[in-house]
Amino acid sequence: MSGDKVTIPLIAAHRGSTDSARENTREAFSRAVELGADMIEIDVRRSADGVLLVHHDRFVTRDNREYVIAEVDYRALGSLADYQIPRLEEVLAEFGRHIRFDIELKETGYEEYFLDAVLKHIPRGRFVCTSFHDSTVAALKKMDPAVPVGLLLGERDPVNLLNTRLTEMFPWRRRKRCGADFLAPHYALASYRFVKAAAAKRIPLYIWTVNQPRLIERFCRWRVDVVITDHAQKAIDIRDGLSG
Repeated sequence: MSGDKVTIPLIAAHRGSTDSARENTREAFSRAVELGADMIEIDVRRSADGVLLVHHDRFVTRDNREYVIAEVDYRALGSLADYQIPRLEEVLAEFGRHIRFDIELKETGYEEYFLDAVLKHIPRGRFVCTSFHDSTVAALKKMDPAVPVGLLLGERDPVNLLNTRLTEMFPWRRRKRCGADFLAPHYALASYRFVKAAAAKRIPLYIWTVNQPRLIERFCRWRVDVVITDHAQKAIDIRDGLSG
């Protein structure tokens, strides 16, 4: 993690390139491809009628009222949201040939359905999966050991705050129990000691969401595997400048 040579991390556009487009939309994904990002990070949820959607929040808002996506049919969501929420399969079919994906499964209970849908459109090696839910990580690995799956760390409002924070700071046993191939910590968790320990254990790291130039440069120099950022162009410029 030190020395003159800088290992170049992959740059993942967080929910697409959102500097000039709405997050998790075709416009943001197209822009990320144009910029030359290595990956696009997206979020997946399922509507009440079983449609897999690319959307971060668990609800959509209309007239100051929140409608939970899992409780509303896809067609009805079209009249509630102020934009067309893209279907997962449409996104993968359109962009899967051009860029790799980091796909976060936001919920539990339909891992097999999700994985089947992804593999219909992009092959193994073109995507990774992540989740905050240990059970989802374990389920995906059991279904298809060849698909790389990462455990997300840095949950915003955990049920058991103290225990969760401890297992995020020292996640090695937790990762082994659920079978995660890599860890995806929030940048605030990724101290030098954390990154060094992961390197010693040969555990890849996907760091999110890194937006400040000094932090992007830091993680490039620390040789993490993937930097996930809202500012893909800025991150690409910093990375390429270091490698040059």
